[in-house]
Amino acid sequence: MGGVGDFPVFHAPQRLRRSLRLFSDAAMNDGAQLLPLLVPEKKVRDAAREISGELFEPLYTRESAYVVPLAWFAAFTMEDRVVSSHAGHEVHRLIAPADTAARRVIQGAQIVEDAALATAGPNADELSEEAQQAKAFADDLTRLGRWLGTFSPASLVCLDYGSLADRIQPDESPRDMADALELLRADDQGAATAALRRIFQRWSPLAHLQSAN
Repeated sequence: MGGVGDFPVFHAPQRLRRSLRLFSDAAMNDGAQLLPLLVPEKKVRDAAREISGELFEPLYTRESAYVVPLAWFAAFTMEDRVVSSHAGHEVHRLIAPADTAARRVIQGAQIVEDAALATAGPNADELSEEAQQAKAFADDLTRLGRWLGTFSPASLVCLDYGSLADRIQPDESPRDMADALELLRADDQGAATAALRRIFQRWSPLAHLQSAN
């Protein structure tokens, strides 16, 4: 819990809920016999009861190694960039009000959805590969927007890059995403694709680190 301006800020970790979900998944496979050796079953049941009345819904998980999930860039603009110093090291973040971020993402989802339908043409039941990719991206944006919309308007959403991404700072991805969405709205598919390609090219060297020796 901390203070920003005139309202409190609380970063609520979901570690317990995620851990319980992992235990639940493990209970359905061959690892079930190992669980009691790690955490007594009674402790798991007690912890589950403690959070059963938790009002925060839904739990949103989006995993991505060495890169920021593309949909997240739709939540921010370059004006949301915050640089601070910690132990002599620059820390890069994007910070925006949760309701503003949710609105941006939902609007982006509608733009991408409309573009996918326009690409599909008269036979929307048989989407091209490009239209399918756009539809999947629109779905990802919609899920993110709905999750962000569950927070209080006084909440802040923060994208913390971490030191791995220092080499690409200042990151222009939020601007490229905004350009892509505006170009899609203007029905300029080629230029929109080029804007998105800039994001992939920027993050590609970091993504390759996942499989590096």
